[in-house]
Amino acid sequence: MLIIPIQDRINWRRPPLLALALVLINILMYVFSLSHDRPHEQALDELDTAALAHYEWPLLLEHLQESDVMAWHEAREANEALAEQILWQHWFDREWDKHVHQAWTTLDEVDSSWRTAREKLEQHRNALSWVRRGFTPAEPTLSAAIISTFLLGDHWHLFGNMLFLLLFAPALERHWGALKLFLVYMLTGFTASLLHWAVEPDSTIPSIGASGAVSGLMGAYVAT
Repeated sequence: MLIIPIQDRINWRRPPLLALALVLINILMYVFSLSHDRPHEQALDELDTAALAHYEWPLLLEHLQESDVMAWHEAREANEALAEQILWQHWFDREWDKHVHQAWTTLDEVDSSWRTAREKLEQHRNALSWVRRGFTPAEPTLSAAIISTFLLGDHWHLFGNMLFLLLFAPALERHWGALKLFLVYMLTGFTASLLHWAVEPDSTIPSIGASGAVSGLMGAYVAT
């Protein structure tokens, strides 16, 4: 059942300034991150994935054989396109970076094309907003828990979160006032990060989004 607060219409004579400010901040953060990330995403698109795949696919198969036999059986039957898709998932996992770097220490010589491609991958990937500012459970920080709440992944992520924020935040601001709305918004967003940390404390994949904060407002509205 979806609850929509249609009876709580916005009074534009006394507009919900904080609710509108939260929407605006999220939009501005998205636009800024989009412009900042574009050159890094382009560099990743131009990455020499063939060199990386040539060296890291056998390394990944060996790793999966030791850690996840079921995934290993599926991966060893993968065609070239699926193999690269699987590798991309690992290329955005910084735990895999450590595994590759550790493997280098066991080799007499590391091919320069492999090293160059991986250095380029790590440089541009780590510069992406969601990687740099997202909340990573394995490396938790207070600033990341807060900033990640205002980072959105794509247009649809932004649209969905802001739609429900506009549906519920103005009504809650009218009932509670701006201060309480702000405190609940930040608290529920922060709690979502803590929950992620509690469930997957060793995860090296960053998380972003206002979904935790918006869901908290929706739950608060139902309980009010």
